[in-house]
Amino acid sequence: MDIDASSFGNISIDGKRYDYDVVVYPSTIERRKKQITKRQHGTSHKFSKKELEEYLRKIEADEIEILYVGQGHNGRLGLLEEARNLLREKSIDFVELKTSEAAEKFMDDERPRENKMAIFHTTC
Repeated sequence: MDIDASSFGNISIDGKRYDYDVVVYPSTIERRKKQITKRQHGTSHKFSKKELEEYLRKIEADEIEILYVGQGHNGRLGLLEEARNLLREKSIDFVELKTSEAAEKFMDDERPRENKMAIFHTTC
C-alpha cells in the first residue's frame, strides 16, 4: 500500500483519491463513520471509544499492534481518553500526529500490513 499524497481535504492511497476521512484496515479502506462520535459528543473532531469499537469489530483486533491517527492538517482531531484507554486495554500502541506526518510514519512502519491500521482526518 502506498499513501501517495495528503493535502487539505483529501488523501490519495494507491492512486485513489479520497475526499473524506478514511479508516485504513489491514485489507481494505473505508469512509470514517464520524457520525458515531458526532452524535455522542456534538463534534467529529474527537474520536470516541464507541467509534473505535466499531472499527475494531470489523477486523482481527488481536492482530493489530499499532493504530496511526492522522489528526488533520492542523491537528484538530484527537482521541478521547476513553478511546486511548480501550487501545491500552487491547495492548494496541497508538500514534497521534498531523495527517501528513501520520501517513509518513504509517508508510515507514515495517510491520506487516495485518498488524497496523490507520485513521486519517483529511481537513483541519
